[in-house]
Amino acid sequence: GHAFAARLRPFAPRPTLGQPEIPRNSHASAPAPGRQASLPAGIIMFGSDEDNKATEQRASLLGEDADCTAERKRGLTGFQTGVSMVKCALGAGSFTLPAAFLNGGLYLSFAMLVFCGGLAGYTLNLLAHCERRVSALCSSPEEKESGFVETSDPTRPPRRKLTYPELGREAFPELSLTTSSGTVYNALEMIIFGGIVATSVGVGAAYIDFITATLADLLATWGASDINRVETLFIILPFVLFLAYLRDVSALAHGAVLGNIAVIVGIATVVVAGFQENGDEATMDVPAARIRTLPGFFGPAAFLFAIHTVILPIVQSMEKEENFVKVVASSYSVMTVGNAVFGGLCLIIFYNSSCDAEGVDDDYTGPCPNVLDSLSGSSAVDAVRIVLCIDLLFTIPLVLIGGREILERGLLHALELERKSKAEYRACIALRTVIVGATIALAFGVPDFGNAVSLVGGFCNCLTAFIVPPIIHIKLMDDPKSLEGAAHAGIVVFGLVALVVTTTYTIQGIIASA
Repeated sequence: GHAFAARLRPFAPRPTLGQPEIPRNSHASAPAPGRQASLPAGIIMFGSDEDNKATEQRASLLGEDADCTAERKRGLTGFQTGVSMVKCALGAGSFTLPAAFLNGGLYLSFAMLVFCGGLAGYTLNLLAHCERRVSALCSSPEEKESGFVETSDPTRPPRRKLTYPELGREAFPELSLTTSSGTVYNALEMIIFGGIVATSVGVGAAYIDFITATLADLLATWGASDINRVETLFIILPFVLFLAYLRDVSALAHGAVLGNIAVIVGIATVVVAGFQENGDEATMDVPAARIRTLPGFFGPAAFLFAIHTVILPIVQSMEKEENFVKVVASSYSVMTVGNAVFGGLCLIIFYNSSCDAEGVDDDYTGPCPNVLDSLSGSSAVDAVRIVLCIDLLFTIPLVLIGGREILERGLLHALELERKSKAEYRACIALRTVIVGATIALAFGVPDFGNAVSLVGGFCNCLTAFIVPPIIHIKLMDDPKSLEGAAHAGIVVFGLVALVVTTTYTIQGIIASA
């Protein structure tokens, strides 16, 4: 998702994360037509203005409004939007799905995956609808009344565009606190910011878990059995820091397509190689439902479907936003069916197989927490695992962008450093080092890839996907006590229960494995 958002055009500045409020009149603060909007002081800029054009584009993730007088550009088609959404959701987290099916049982997991996919798609639509309704700065009175802005009309200037945290702030202005210096803090905005930062660090830690465990296993297969995960971490640490310090990571975004191809090839390899190795042990005699361990299913499912923190830049770039509902339905149908088939097949194939992955009990049978570990070593499987490790290594800085730029903006605003100064450079380098250190510390604390995915999905993704969007929509409803309002309140309750139960279950598993 961050790889896609890195290519979006820049927007005019908007105060966030404790920055002083600016006038609501967009024309008073917007740049002149034809000129590029400057970034807020919190966005670190390295090198020349030409070299940092991609950095300005990435700032659209954090909340810059569209210039109401800017010339409209042709947006994404429905197909392109659907592909972008699938690319956001497709990743290494899919390899934890077979173990999630083991936790839930074959048929119950299939049903719950369809339910979670449908619910995530529904709350995506809620989030996009709320953003359209709130962002009426450039809209006519009729559009304000209907809550919808037709963006495909070339004669109408583009509407104001909000990010997820801004939407929370604008929907709940009563939760704002203004300090004596005029700085505004909003409780819901800060919660959403926290969810984005936690997601960035958590996903980065999960990817480090995947890379270190896979490299240690590969090296042991090749005869270097004395190299453990800690030593492999020190091998990749210089690369992680180097990528984190890059002035411009837009070049890494172009590898997103290759990364998705690697994931698809990896999924196909698991199924084909699994049948070749365990075809004789494959069985349909698997549990239909497992209630006691069902909480272990929700984390990977939420991790898979919850792309809410990056969806607004995508929907805002559509040529016809009114088609977003259809796009969500089609893309989420493809993702749900594909992942359900993959998870079910792998459970059938590996149900009777043992797992010798690090941290797994000796008497454990079934798909490994990372299903790639269920395969024996072969040249094809090893090649796929190496490619996935390389892909994830270059994906880590893209994952950290969302949380990193939020923290950089807050730090530089608090320190009141001069733009493009050496002090600003040193502050951002120090902060990026701390972020990488926190990511590595979390990877050490949660060394299992499956547990890391479950923790991020159970806590961060449940918060940003199943709790906040319906809360915002209830606030904007004319009659919150209606049947629709009650249904959305039920979604909030489901999200809270899933968050608490899944997070508790995952933490218990982490403690037990330790």
